[in-house]
Amino acid sequence: MFGLGPATRIYLAAGATDLRQGFEGLYGLARDRLLCDPLSGHVFLFANAQRNRLKLLFWDGSGLWVCAKRLEKGRFRWPEAAGGQPKVVLSGAQLELLDLEPGVSHAEVQAESEREPLPAPARKQHRPHPGRPELPAELPRVERVLACTPEQCTCPACGRPTVVIGYDQSEQLDMGDAGGRVTHSDGRGDAP
Repeated sequence: MFGLGPATRIYLAAGATDLRQGFEGLYGLARDRLLCDPLSGHVFLFANAQRNRLKLLFWDGSGLWVCAKRLEKGRFRWPEAAGGQPKVVLSGAQLELLDLEPGVSHAEVQAESEREPLPAPARKQHRPHPGRPELPAELPRVERVLACTPEQCTCPACGRPTVVIGYDQSEQLDMGDAGGRVTHSDGRGDAP
């Protein structure tokens, strides 16, 4: 399969396209109508007049991909190009919405791509592990927060911040010469 990097642009061909065309025809449209280099590694999308079919053209470095999608119901709401331009540039989020939510207007796609991320959920209260006794309350407690390093908080593939998907909490009984103490560790689990 192919992956879209942060530098990959997504070009939507304005208007209707005859989707009987294959590799060479779509290559020519990307080059001559959209005025782009089809071998640039960017994605080119074309739709028919009824907006119920689309084709995607993509160069992965070793060859061209042509992918097709036909909707069983509904239509894609194909954005209109401003000022008679032959193409519209989409972000990766807008492409996902176009693919996952056919029938969504361009304004809705644009608003969703600019929306602020959802706030982090409230943390749950600690519940004791069933079958494990609580550590003695009279022992001194040491809180240890395991914060992520800048490298751990940044996705190595795209450079964007990671998202917290969970928290790891643990308590450990440390025995030393002066007696015992409880170390409570709190860390986060991340996803790109």
